[in-house]
Amino acid sequence: MNEFGVKRLVFSSSSTVFGEPNYLPIDEDHPTGACISPYGRTKYFVEEIIKDVCKADKVLPFRDLI
Repeated sequence: MNEFGVKRLVFSSSSTVFGEPNYLPIDEDHPTGACISPYGRTKYFVEEIIKDVCKADKVLPFRDLI
């Protein structure tokens, strides 16, 4: 991404990152990471990796997009 000047990445999340809901309706403040499927865990882990990359490279802003 740095080599080619790419500063934006679109990653489509999934409601599976929330696991069993603590309350309904689920909103953006609901805790994540209690995934109950391999698919949900994979989506959650990739979100965490993207956050880490954004923290490490101050040029890349992290935003939660719906």
